[in-house]
Amino acid sequence: MKSFTLLAFLISNAFSQQYTTFQGDIQTTYLERTIHTLTNAVRIDPKSYLNNFSNAGTGNCLYNGSPARHLFWNMALTQSGRFHCTSMQRSPGCWQHDTCPSECYKFGSCSWSSRIWSFYKKPAWIAENIYAGPISPVEIMDGWIRSKMGHCENLLAASATELGVANSNNCVIQDFGGASNTDYNSALVIGSHVSPKLTSLNTNNLLFLVTYVNDAPPSKIWIQIGQQARGLSLLYGSSNRGVYYFKLNDGNLLGNQSCQNYFFRVIDTKGRNYRFPEKGRFLTFGINGCNQNYNASI
Repeated sequence: MKSFTLLAFLISNAFSQQYTTFQGDIQTTYLERTIHTLTNAVRIDPKSYLNNFSNAGTGNCLYNGSPARHLFWNMALTQSGRFHCTSMQRSPGCWQHDTCPSECYKFGSCSWSSRIWSFYKKPAWIAENIYAGPISPVEIMDGWIRSKMGHCENLLAASATELGVANSNNCVIQDFGGASNTDYNSALVIGSHVSPKLTSLNTNNLLFLVTYVNDAPPSKIWIQIGQQARGLSLLYGSSNRGVYYFKLNDGNLLGNQSCQNYFFRVIDTKGRNYRFPEKGRFLTFGINGCNQNYNASI
């Protein structure tokens, strides 16, 4: 049996503190991006996600959970989680939400909230999920969904507006923020590819998922895989607030190369054009031996 470890914490009485800002990467990894994509799918239609992607059964908060608003990506929250994953891995015996003792001086306190607010400089609600175990996006999400310690509730928290996901080796952290002034607000919120074992979608094929949120529905929404454009269909939610998908059942689209590139695109009914990523292309990490996530030069 596979084993994993979970930690969860939330706080609603937030305050602002000033500490040193630590700079980090500006890109997300494949796992970070995919966990965020699946989290938005959970929030937009909890029960359908449970039926389609999860083996967690009925004894969890998704079964009778209410839909919640999508979450925008936040770099500061990602940096907070990356710092803590790395800190725990270099500090034997430290597996906790609070900052490892040798690092507390950097934030003026060992409190987990002091760490997050030192990166996320907004006086807002925050919460955190931590996971260690098999590094598969669907398995990680299932671990949090099955949890009776607040992880599942954090996934659906109505106070959340932003999310940072961090991954280092077998450590994965979600840091949630509740600020009303989100840093990123493109209509194509987040997207990725995932190859889960599904139930009602009845496929083991590669899926491409993207969250679309806008004041107007799409006139045309598609994914560009290499030189081929393929239309996306609505999976969860409504036309102007939903998760769209494309199921790849044509191996020829991936070609003979180990890494195929792709991006998402939409033109809404007001004629506005959005692309995700805004520059470059994602690569099919984990498929056919591909070990790359993104190419900025394509």
